[in-house]
Amino acid sequence: MEYWGPIAYAGRAPTSRIKDRFLALILKRHNRYLKAINMRNLQTRIQDAARAVVESIQDQWFDRTRRVRTSGIVYLTQAGIPADEIRDSEYYVPARPRHIREALCATPVGNVSDYTYIDLGSGKGRTLFVAAELPFRQIIGVEFSKKLHEIAGANVRTFSWGKRRCCEITCLHMDAAEFKFPEGPLILYMFNPFGAGTMQRVLKNLAKSLGREPRHVVVVLLWPRCGDQVASLEGMRLVSKDEHHEIFEAHDRIAVAPQRASVNSPAELK
Repeated sequence: MEYWGPIAYAGRAPTSRIKDRFLALILKRHNRYLKAINMRNLQTRIQDAARAVVESIQDQWFDRTRRVRTSGIVYLTQAGIPADEIRDSEYYVPARPRHIREALCATPVGNVSDYTYIDLGSGKGRTLFVAAELPFRQIIGVEFSKKLHEIAGANVRTFSWGKRRCCEITCLHMDAAEFKFPEGPLILYMFNPFGAGTMQRVLKNLAKSLGREPRHVVVVLLWPRCGDQVASLEGMRLVSKDEHHEIFEAHDRIAVAPQRASVNSPAELK
């Protein structure tokens, strides 16, 4: 009688050949699963690569047709963000124009001609140029990075687009938490420009501004991470939400004559 492990076999000890077959069977099944996983990973990589190529072409088209430079990721160290501010800052990634337009179309505003459009964390200014396709009263970009602010300022000076309908575009180099909101109705846009700490200070300033002058304010968050903070602001309510954006509004919207709504509505961007 021979032994293999704790179990005794009467004259039938497992040979190396049996063990090899057993291992081969396990490996065969394992490799089958690995192959399926690798195929899925390969398909994902191909799709990601194709998407990156398409988006790169779209970026080049957007910039060249408008005579601006808004493409490319800029990391915090490249943007010249001070070391003590990096913790609550985010690197620059230009938003897809399609996502910006979709978000603007979802706002509860029929006529934007009385509204000021504000982009906190405006980077190189891409969102400002998409917003300029609508007749806002004025467009303001606020950027903390001096390098990105200078690029945005240069872009504003060279910006040229046949569908431009707002000529008043201003770029400000400052901390968004110190920005004083202008009078009149606002559309406030943010694409994750900073962390929760700065967001809380921004919302505190917005609440004070609304306290001094109650008015219609729309907050547009693209790929939102701080939606709960905006929702907690007194008087703010969610009006639209999908996988790309969340939109909130405070106070009643301005009454708009039907004949003007079709001329100046964000729905024109569709």
